[in-house]
Amino acid sequence: MSARSSPAWARASGMTGTLEQPDVAAGDGLPAMTGHALHRVVQESLTNAAKHAPGAAVRVRITREPRSRR
Repeated sequence: MSARSSPAWARASGMTGTLEQPDVAAGDGLPAMTGHALHRVVQESLTNAAKHAPGAAVRVRITREPRSRR
């Protein structure tokens, strides 16, 4: 998992933050619709943080777990 402190989205909004995300090998990405949904959820979360807690430190942590079949 890689982590970046105060990525561009944090600096642009005046927040301090950390982004933690799994290291993904080429060709091992998410399906397009899943990636888009994840992007929108994170975007809305950051918008809410900026609106309701301006200047607060924010941490976004994305994890990936193996699928299970039942």
